[in-house]
Amino acid sequence: MRRKHIQGVLMGLGLAAWLTVGVGTWGVASAAPQAQAQSYTGQVREVKIDQCGLEPWTCEGSLVLAQARGQEVDLAIPAGTTIQRGNERVHLEELGVGNYVMVQAAPLSPSPQGNGREWTWNEIDAYRRSPVRSQGD
Repeated sequence: MRRKHIQGVLMGLGLAAWLTVGVGTWGVASAAPQAQAQSYTGQVREVKIDQCGLEPWTCEGSLVLAQARGQEVDLAIPAGTTIQRGNERVHLEELGVGNYVMVQAAPLSPSPQGNGREWTWNEIDAYRRSPVRSQGD
């Protein structure tokens, strides 16, 4: 009888320790800074697709954009991210090297990069009607 009681207490202490470590780890992971998505415009230098689902527009990966003044930025592109290329909205799997694009995305590196402003969908639509064309158009 006493042995079962001691086993129960030890099991309870073990479970409490496990939960404490698990919740502590989860708290640290959720506190990690996440880069904010912002607008980037430039020419595609590289496209990397990490994985795709079975449905269209479910690819995720990254792309490297060459920006003004010779800057390059590596961007994380989650599945379903819409990218403006010329007069059309496309997804990661439809891009080619050399395309001139505008995209709302977060940089892979934590240092602030980008055009320094947020874009609204109305501004993106105005860009779509502009005379700027991608090489693929």
